[in-house]
Amino acid sequence: MPQPPTASRPDSGFTLIELLVTVALLSVVGALGMSALVNYQRAQDVQQSADALVSALRKAGQKAVSEGRSYCVSVDAAASTWTTYQRACAGTGSAAVGSPEQPRGRVLLDDLVIASTAGPACPTGTCITFRPRGTATSASLSVELEGYDPVTVTVEGLTGRVDRT
Repeated sequence: MPQPPTASRPDSGFTLIELLVTVALLSVVGALGMSALVNYQRAQDVQQSADALVSALRKAGQKAVSEGRSYCVSVDAAASTWTTYQRACAGTGSAAVGSPEQPRGRVLLDDLVIASTAGPACPTGTCITFRPRGTATSASLSVELEGYDPVTVTVEGLTGRVDRT
């Protein structure tokens, strides 16, 4: 026996209050997600800046050994830049190899600091010299951004090895 058709409710659907609560919850979740994304991007910029500095130091060490001449990387903490020189840093007979380099993401990181925690001082900051026999000047640099974990870049003097932690 067939069932009689049920009467449909003329007010089926969502109420305005249900829609407003849903939109409000989605907005809160979206704002939390954006905040986490911005923090993640800034932390990644610090890591990339440290990677760029490590790359420049390793490149100077490799060039020193392969070309048989000293290379010096001068790190200017005030401007958070570095410059690579043939021979001595900004001294007599030295030649800058390119212009001062800034870490990737520098436009976003106006408050990025590259501080020397150990290493020889020179007029422009900290000078790290890589010699043709594979040795280097011992140094320790810290790439910092307030509110984020600093990344330490170290140069081992005896082997010229460059690491980051």
